Amino acid sequence: MSQIDGGGPAARVPVPAGWVEVEPDAAGTDRGGRTVQVVTPADWDGPGGVRPTLSVTVTAPTSEQVAARVLADAQNTLEDVHVVSIDPWAVPGGTSSGRRLVFAHVDDDTTLTTLVWVTATAVDEVVVTARVDSVELHLHDRALAEAVAGIQLPAGQTASEQPGTAELARRARTVPWAEVAPTHGTHVPMVADPEARILVEASVGGRSLRFDATLARDQATIAATASPRASNHGADGRASAGDGAPSAFRIPVGRLALAVAQWLGLGPAWTARAEPVTVPISLVMNRLVDPSVPAPDGIDAATWQQPWFLWTLRSSATDSGLVMVDAGTSGQCAVMETEDERATRFAPLTSYNVWLTLNWLVSESLVGD
Repeated sequence: MSQIDGGGPAARVPVPAGWVEVEPDAAGTDRGGRTVQVVTPADWDGPGGVRPTLSVTVTAPTSEQVAARVLADAQNTLEDVHVVSIDPWAVPGGTSSGRRLVFAHVDDDTTLTTLVWVTATAVDEVVVTARVDSVELHLHDRALAEAVAGIQLPAGQTASEQPGTAELARRARTVPWAEVAPTHGTHVPMVADPEARILVEASVGGRSLRFDATLARDQATIAATASPRASNHGADGRASAGDGAPSAFRIPVGRLALAVAQWLGLGPAWTARAEPVTVPISLVMNRLVDPSVPAPDGIDAATWQQPWFLWTLRSSATDSGLVMVDAGTSGQCAVMETEDERATRFAPLTSYNVWLTLNWLVSESLVGD
């Protein structure tokens, strides 16, 4: 049992099973609070990967909103930070609520995901930070969630006001789609015998857009058209003119999931808290081309009214894939198979869950890893 002394009564941070406490990173800052840092020595960590590290800081409250401050600090300190998602966080063992903020940024050839859970009470601010190699995120997600659930805040505290998730999302920056290594007319040969292929396709206003990645060893060769989010102007979904010719370039495979996320425009969105709804698949297909189609019962009206585009992701390395509707500021909705081939389960997903799946699919495509 580790104990952190903050601005108020001590917050207890049990070290989860499979984790060990280490000395905090000397380069880090805890704004005058006490930091406890734990790592997992689990043997499934890759020898060249980033070992997941969880740090917990408890400090006295400041005049700044803690979630907004963490967001601003990340955007000011991480180079080319891509804010993946901002979600509500129900603090374990109490009625307090906070926010989970998820960032991605490139470190050399690796994309790192940083997850930050923040909350404020009348006497304490709690910031829990985890960082992991994005392509291994699916391996660590459950362990990180269990570790965070082990945090016990003092009972009887009243949560101070937090900015809303939608407000924070408006402040967030996501790295827009751009060619990572533009060729400026130079021909980039496609891989003749790739080890794996990931194909993302989107349909915007009757126009087909593609992000085609072939993987060989530690490089991904990309052929991409314009970004579907950039092309989806207006509620009628018509593609903009002059989107440009397809581009071709190479990137390290560790950057591939982030490149797909940027191409799709994946970022913070207010995802309606709704259960999956089974509807005729023809209804979803009709709505994709006609925004005036009425929303069926059980589907959030705001999500139904957003500009939509359909996108799919397939990998040659697995039978799994994604069929998704991008619903603008309402986020992502999965179009899922049912036993009835004429019906689909229409399921809102957080941007974080989509990011988790993107990285899992890339991980499954890395031959020999």
